[in-house]
Amino acid sequence: MENRFAKLVGENWLHAVMRAAHEIDDIRPDVLAALCSTDAEVRSVAVAALNESNDALAHDDIAAMLDDQNENVRDEVLEYLQEFSQPKDASRLYERIGKPGYDCFLVTRALARIVDFPDGLLNEDVDAERMDTTKAAWKRVLFDAELLR
Repeated sequence: MENRFAKLVGENWLHAVMRAAHEIDDIRPDVLAALCSTDAEVRSVAVAALNESNDALAHDDIAAMLDDQNENVRDEVLEYLQEFSQPKDASRLYERIGKPGYDCFLVTRALARIVDFPDGLLNEDVDAERMDTTKAAWKRVLFDAELLR
């Protein structure tokens, strides 16, 4: 049986996201199935659709995709986690600060949702020289919040 959501993505990905956001109850099973697609674009759009539809229940399925081989999918996962990250995500997110293939700003925005964060820990332009300082600051914040050991 063909996945209706994957078919929509193939026709027009923006339309697929908007339709899912407005008709999530009808199309949710297909969107969740699309998270496992072999097509990175379908996976990415499925995450975006669940984010746009404010589907917090998909958290565990989406958080499990944090290490997807496709950078666009990982970015969509981080966008989702900016809205729906949970304390149990903290250590996995922290480990990705400064890791190649992960947008530091998106990672730290997802972390910021979990804890109160000091001014200055969110910066779109964290260069390699300041990455160690940024990571150390987040380590202190997360350790103080008892989210890291």
